[in-house]
Amino acid sequence: MQQQICQKEGHDEEEVYVCNELKCIELKENKLLCQKCLCLHKGMHFKKLKENANVKCTQYINSLQNDLDHNEELKKNVDQQIQQIQGKIFQTLSDLKKNIVSYVDQQSAILQQNKNQAEKLMLDQNPQIDLYIYFGKLSNENFQNKLDINKQQIKKLIDTTINELNFNIDYINQPDIQKHKVMDYDLQQFTLESIFQQQLPYEYCGKHFAYKSSICTHSECLNQKNLTYHCLRCSKSLHVEHFQNDYLLEYEQLKEQQKAKCQFFLNEKLTIYEKFQQLVNQQISQLRQEQKKQYQSFEITIENIKILEQQFQKSLFVQDINYVFGDLLLNLITTEEKELNQQLNNQFQTFVEQLQLCKIQEKPLFVEKCKNIQSHENEIQQLKKQISGLQQEISDMDQTLDNCQQYIQKCCNKQLKIPDNQIQPQRKRYK
Repeated sequence: MQQQICQKEGHDEEEVYVCNELKCIELKENKLLCQKCLCLHKGMHFKKLKENANVKCTQYINSLQNDLDHNEELKKNVDQQIQQIQGKIFQTLSDLKKNIVSYVDQQSAILQQNKNQAEKLMLDQNPQIDLYIYFGKLSNENFQNKLDINKQQIKKLIDTTINELNFNIDYINQPDIQKHKVMDYDLQQFTLESIFQQQLPYEYCGKHFAYKSSICTHSECLNQKNLTYHCLRCSKSLHVEHFQNDYLLEYEQLKEQQKAKCQFFLNEKLTIYEKFQQLVNQQISQLRQEQKKQYQSFEITIENIKILEQQFQKSLFVQDINYVFGDLLLNLITTEEKELNQQLNNQFQTFVEQLQLCKIQEKPLFVEKCKNIQSHENEIQQLKKQISGLQQEISDMDQTLDNCQQYIQKCCNKQLKIPDNQIQPQRKRYK
């Protein structure tokens, strides 16, 4: 900016001042003034203004740089925290993969050992006759069914584990930081309008030869469309009611009050916000704790269900090996198909009842109640068998009694010479 000589007549001074009062500062295109052009207010020399501006600008730039450095530090902290979380997730996935692969390898090792042993035995130059009989009598259909069941169970176990992992990953709700932001940094325009409002200039009271600098703070006066300053001395007679009730205050006094109230209001906002933030954090923390407890509760319930599923599978597919006469299964030769079906349905209903107990969180209590249900079911089945046995005994005794009665009747008829076809049983059966 080039400094010039004031062109007004009689001034002939260098324009090196600005007025320091807000009411004299324009929002745009302010110009330097000479000493004589200054109003009654205190002026500031351009060099002093420039010096102050450089100091304030340096402070402003330093503040921005501090925030920039803070943001870079935030990014580093976020990167470290995310890396730690990634490490935990990677370790968890690595352990899970190792566990699954180890389990599959164990099953494959058994299959491979059986395969190698079979190949070795069949390639033997002088195999035992028992080996030929073993493979000759081996039912490939039954063997393949057993392999298929094992294969399905292994696949189901792995699929369930992977599905649970996917569920846990889907359960992680990625927070949207843009959605929950409140305030952003403002992009500055570096204009006077952005930092203050221009003060309404004072008016001059010709009667008292002074500037009108008082403001009536009554709501009726403040709600008028054309606001004007008041002369305090004139208000004693022209604005009597409001003047007597102390509504007339000097602009500078109101400005100081406003400054104090702004600081007070800001402090109160910060205090209230801190209290509110504490309540928010407490609520979120409490909900997270409840969420964690519910999650743990669900995990225990799911684990109980898996235990029952495992027991049910064993009870279904682990075959009873109580043989009689060498290769006859006692349970199959003494039980009709209808009764076998009933046994399976009873077994299913028992586990359905046990499933209702899976929400019990205490493991010993859960196991005890499941055992009680199984014990009651076993007692019921035992009683049914006893009833069936007693009914069979009654039926056998009825048949024996019928045979004896017929024999006695025949003997009597021979003595009386009554033909056999006229013999009619007289006993009435009761079952």
